[in-house]
Amino acid sequence: MYWKKSEVDIKINVENIFLGMDTAVPLGIIINELVSNSLKYAFDKGKGTITIELQKINDHHKLVVSDDGIGMKGEIDFEDTDSLGLLLVHTLAEQINATIEIDTSKGTRFEIVFQEKNKEITEGEDVR
Repeated sequence: MYWKKSEVDIKINVENIFLGMDTAVPLGIIINELVSNSLKYAFDKGKGTITIELQKINDHHKLVVSDDGIGMKGEIDFEDTDSLGLLLVHTLAEQINATIEIDTSKGTRFEIVFQEKNKEITEGEDVR
């Protein structure tokens, strides 16, 4: 186990968005992997903040998972990585036709932009 006593805050800012299963499942796994990596590697002093944001911008969605930890070393090449987790994130992002931008200047910030494959369900709509 990699868990240690820490004081990590998790901030969630997510709009009320309904996504189809073909998008929601890969997105959930991506979020899980990125948050797990932050908890595991980002906070050498055991304190920090992880932020998860999801918003709709016109016909696209933007997911941001970031932390204010020590940041990742070097440039990330998804095509040539030893990290199974980052390879999984890249593969799942490709599955939903998403783009990934990474900023490691202040902690680590993953910005994933995607377009919902299926028609969005509006709140209150009967989906049966």
